[in-house]
Amino acid sequence: PVMAEVDLEIGGRSFRVGCEDGQEARLRAVAGLLDGYARQLGPAAGELSESRLMLMTALMCGDALSDEQARNRTLDAALTEKNPEAARQIASADAAAEAESAAAALLDKASERLERMAAQLREETGARS
Repeated sequence: PVMAEVDLEIGGRSFRVGCEDGQEARLRAVAGLLDGYARQLGPAAGELSESRLMLMTALMCGDALSDEQARNRTLDAALTEKNPEAARQIASADAAAEAESAAAALLDKASERLERMAAQLREETGARS
């Protein structure tokens, strides 16, 4: 597959990340979500190392995702009780779970790339010293 490169900003830091061609807008949207979480850290974000900032951001994102999953389970249980047919239709479509899984995979890829970039930057910076 053809790889595109996208410039992203997360927590006030710039990153160039590769993605599948045609996925640039989606990657920017996901990065925007991560940036929102990173900015919640406030001034402390500037004091964190790159990997620590990404870890804290990922944990905050994971916490929000966990809350949403719990909320969805509660809603699914209520819907199943009130309207079993509608619940079966939703379960068979399962579009939300697929989108969540795709977003999680994209976040995993972005995280791996960021880790590689951070390691490369550390190597280059160490080589210059």
